Amino acid sequence: MKRFFHIVLFSCLVVACNPDKDIFTRNPIFSEGFVITNISGQVLDANHQPVEGAIVILDLLHRMSDENGFFYFNNVQVDSKRAVLNVNKGGFFDGGRAIFPTKDSNTPLKIRLLEKVVVANFDGAVGGEIILPDGSVLNIPTDAALNQNGTKFSDEVQVSAYSLSLDFLEGLQKMPTDLKGLAFSGQEKILESYGVFIFDWSDVNGHKLCIGQGKKVIIQFPISNGVVAQAPPMLGLWYFDVDLNIWKEEGIAIFQNGNYIAEVGKTGFWNIANPHDFISVKGDLKNQNDGTLSNMPYSLEIENGGTLGFGWSDEDGKFNANVPQDLISIIKVLDECNDIDYSTAIGALSMDSQISNVKINNSSDFSHISGTLLNCGGNNVQTGYIIISVNSKIYFFPFSDGFFQGNINTCNLSSATLVAYDVGNSKKSEPLQLEINAITETGEISVCF
Repeated sequence: MKRFFHIVLFSCLVVACNPDKDIFTRNPIFSEGFVITNISGQVLDANHQPVEGAIVILDLLHRMSDENGFFYFNNVQVDSKRAVLNVNKGGFFDGGRAIFPTKDSNTPLKIRLLEKVVVANFDGAVGGEIILPDGSVLNIPTDAALNQNGTKFSDEVQVSAYSLSLDFLEGLQKMPTDLKGLAFSGQEKILESYGVFIFDWSDVNGHKLCIGQGKKVIIQFPISNGVVAQAPPMLGLWYFDVDLNIWKEEGIAIFQNGNYIAEVGKTGFWNIANPHDFISVKGDLKNQNDGTLSNMPYSLEIENGGTLGFGWSDEDGKFNANVPQDLISIIKVLDECNDIDYSTAIGALSMDSQISNVKINNSSDFSHISGTLLNCGGNNVQTGYIIISVNSKIYFFPFSDGFFQGNINTCNLSSATLVAYDVGNSKKSEPLQLEINAITETGEISVCF
């Protein structure tokens, strides 16, 4: 199994398993309007710890994450083309996720929030050069900081900042929503990203500060070694608009000596990316024995290029994503050990398409786990989730109607611990020790403690 280093969207499949079989259905009927579906997930911090009390917003609906970071929207009506969840909690950068929901299914999500940790400071009146721990550099002009009331701030300015490498699942989970962009022309695009930078300013009491009108901060941040060779000399500069839930084109970034350099006039999320026209694709993830690969993370990328996005297959192994039109892309199925378990080219599709026969190699590395959850009365638990601990790896599976199923990569380990949670009745199961096999059936589990 190879160690992975790119991640992104995809385009037209050249399957290694059955290269002679037609795997596309051209111009399928993609649903328009709204669908009824279930959306659930787990909110985590940068260190994989659950974030309790995060507010998750879906249109006019609000949920609060529990002690395990879990949230759930049951039988909600959402736009079939793109549903957006926004997540916020004090002390963290805003997060979220955009998904392409499937009717009558359950879409599982992991959303990572970045804590606003102070990594540097400067004198607001003087400015200067700040070298951040991740190698990024901020060049700040004099009198660049403003209070919320618009007056100059000349005391200590505290900086919170991160640069995200999107060729790893870690970085992708920390993005706000997805990589959909709004170009200067007003057209929506899919963005091929080479990196994301986030920063915020505050005073010593945590009050937010802004960049003064007409002032520009020069950001210099490195990109992953995996994409340096194909990094374009110039890319678009995109700012994430938290009100519209989309990246907006703002300018350009120049590539110099392994870094992209750009001038920005406000704090927040910045993206170095190349825009593309896009289409929609759907498919099913299977193992080599045609078994369903449910709840699996996948990523997408331009062939020999940058990242396009990522998602999770639903409980039935189905996926739905946007890919660049008329360009060869790559789909990669990822595991929690940060390896590529499957990769295939998807080439030059000009219209929405249904992809079949997407089989994952190295499927012996996966265990398909399933079971039934019973409440204190012996009836099926209606709504809840499973947490499986495999050494330092944590897997999260939502369920409904008392049945759960999912796939984990065992990372060469043979045992795990499972705890089930009944959300409606605030109950959980006793820890269950599992021996991990290719197919792991837990049987009936009492969720009554």
